[in-house]
Amino acid sequence: MINPTLALIPSAYKASKVYSILPSNGDGDFTFTRDSFATRVNSNGLIETVTEVNVPRLDYSDGGCPSLLLEPQRTNLFDYSEDFTQSYWISNEVSETLDNSQINPYGTNGSYIIESITNSGKLTAIVTVIPNTEYTLSFYAKNIDATSLRVFLTNSSVTNYFYTSQVNTDTWTRIVVNFTTGAGTSTIVQLTRDFPIGQKVYLWGAQLEQGSYATSYIPTNGDIATRTVERCNNAGNASTFNDSEGVLFIEAAALVDVGAESRWISINGGNTNNTVYINWYANDVGRMQAVVFGDGVLQANMLTGFNVVNQLEYNKIAIKYKQNDFALWINGVEVLTDTSGITPTGLNRLDFGRADNQRTFFGKVKQLQYFDTALTDLELQELTTL
Repeated sequence: MINPTLALIPSAYKASKVYSILPSNGDGDFTFTRDSFATRVNSNGLIETVTEVNVPRLDYSDGGCPSLLLEPQRTNLFDYSEDFTQSYWISNEVSETLDNSQINPYGTNGSYIIESITNSGKLTAIVTVIPNTEYTLSFYAKNIDATSLRVFLTNSSVTNYFYTSQVNTDTWTRIVVNFTTGAGTSTIVQLTRDFPIGQKVYLWGAQLEQGSYATSYIPTNGDIATRTVERCNNAGNASTFNDSEGVLFIEAAALVDVGAESRWISINGGNTNNTVYINWYANDVGRMQAVVFGDGVLQANMLTGFNVVNQLEYNKIAIKYKQNDFALWINGVEVLTDTSGITPTGLNRLDFGRADNQRTFFGKVKQLQYFDTALTDLELQELTTL
């Protein structure tokens, strides 16, 4: 197989920059922005805080080689995410004891034991929310001897979620509960509900965020905290890309299978009139799309059916473009073709999103490659096979 003209395998970075391994002169490096701190899972499997702004995150939450993690802006609405002894957390017949011998998900000593005093033990917070809106609760739990653990959420309606079977005594497990608020403007969140008397569990890292899925942990200590949006754009130039033919390939996993907005990776000319893009399709489960626009006109539109992929998993996806010869390959299979259309002009950059910073890709990226020639079917099969 021929070599790509641009290749990203997440491994090296500095503030405001994600380095590509090709081209070697740096033309393929991405510009990166995030105006806040953020956390990642490091190579030891521990959460750590990236305190510097605009520093990319290489995340090891899936084990093995790291992925470039790109996330939207989110706010942790709990004032205290780790210290459950604060009056912000309402103790209803439970006790909170700091165990300095227990290693927490940061890898440091100190985790709170929550023990029920009666058979109706509850650890509660009351949070202001937007009515009729999706939220996600998450926290880390490690069991001690509890036989019944459940989350209880009240806001004009009730969400009752049992998580006993998910946690064990050996490892920390992140519990995630998605829910939609009712008409009320506040939600009662109980991390333990009707906790049996005398039973105990470790809790750590509570997070409540507006959105349909959980994102990386945002620690708080006395007030809410926000991780701002991440953007990774502007790799390559006019000499990197071929207007006449080429292949864009990526191995990545989205953060959600059904998002409210499409998520693109695109080669473009600084606008949407001439662009080649791969789209993790919104609203419909398991669909992918590959599209080519030339001179402001739709030239190729290859949209899969439902459940072709699990967007939450890593998929290898490629779009080939050449006049009257377009193809979408997914995980070693040519899924769709289009045999009528011209190619774009003026391609000069590669973005995780659209040229206007819309349709931003949020997810985890293991690799990305661009080839300035249309690969053969055999080469595309080899490139995209898992």
